[in-house]
Amino acid sequence: MAIELIRKITFALLFTLGTTFLWAQETDYPDYEAMKDSAGTRMLRFAQKHNSKNINTVRQNILSTLSEDGTVTCDTPLPRMRKKHLNATQLYKLCKQSSLVFFTMEFRPQSNDYMAYPTASAVALTEDGLCATNYHVLSAVILSGALKHYWNNDFMRFVMDADGKVYPVTKILAADPVNDLALFRVDTTENRLTPVSLGNPLESGEKVYCIAHPQGYLFYLTEGIIARNVSEANRQNGQIKYEMQITADYGVGASGGPIFDDRGNLAGMVSSTFSMYANPQTGKNFQMAVKKTVPVTCIKKCLKQKEDGKKKRRASERKDTDKKENHPIKQ
Repeated sequence: MAIELIRKITFALLFTLGTTFLWAQETDYPDYEAMKDSAGTRMLRFAQKHNSKNINTVRQNILSTLSEDGTVTCDTPLPRMRKKHLNATQLYKLCKQSSLVFFTMEFRPQSNDYMAYPTASAVALTEDGLCATNYHVLSAVILSGALKHYWNNDFMRFVMDADGKVYPVTKILAADPVNDLALFRVDTTENRLTPVSLGNPLESGEKVYCIAHPQGYLFYLTEGIIARNVSEANRQNGQIKYEMQITADYGVGASGGPIFDDRGNLAGMVSSTFSMYANPQTGKNFQMAVKKTVPVTCIKKCLKQKEDGKKKRRASERKDTDKKENHPIKQ
């Protein structure tokens, strides 16, 4: 009897250890440092493979692609809004691929080679290459392109996804300096992006998550809530700035990173921080940081979705039906 009990206990322990070992094996531990170090090499291979003779195309073609009215017509259908509530683990697995690392590549004359380093974040909006980031991330390219000023050592901008796949930036499509927003396109010749669905505006107190890349800490997940939504009108030109302030943490390098609601929809995009000090003049006794983000409504305003004939007909049919239903019945 005692021997049988010992056998059962031993079997239970072995089973527990085995399942624990299997669970541990399933947990992913990516080498993000190796991924960063090899990003530039993979980008140069991409350029060579596709005969990109001049990898400074964004800066030289900036005026030919930048929208005058700040909007972009999107030919590709946007992903449907997600409705299922997710926990943090589920959300991270689902949305990680949509958060992109934004790289800058420079030429180093001393060693006669190229250096690529992460400078910011971005988010994929369509699978065929439409992405969003902050205006301040691309402002140097936009302004130098507008002034037709180039420098030899500054070359490519590209993004990288969670699998280490690289996509060179080919066009800057729209820019909103007031709301710190820019839309751009990348080359998806080899691979498609994993786009995020655009969500609805959130109210104060609703939960949000941020997946961004602060100071090269790639795919860093933080959690918080909406602290408040605010707007500010410029008294001189009437332009309105919209801002969603959150408590989820982020830092330098997270600019342009996606903010998700608890269903995995895009709720906004990282923009900046404001540090509060007890003694503002001296910058001493830090108290808190206000995390300022671009609300999803600003992104939606920049996007124009093309409607095909079927959609237009359906919309027209719905209007006709509504007219008939709302028409008063004559007695």
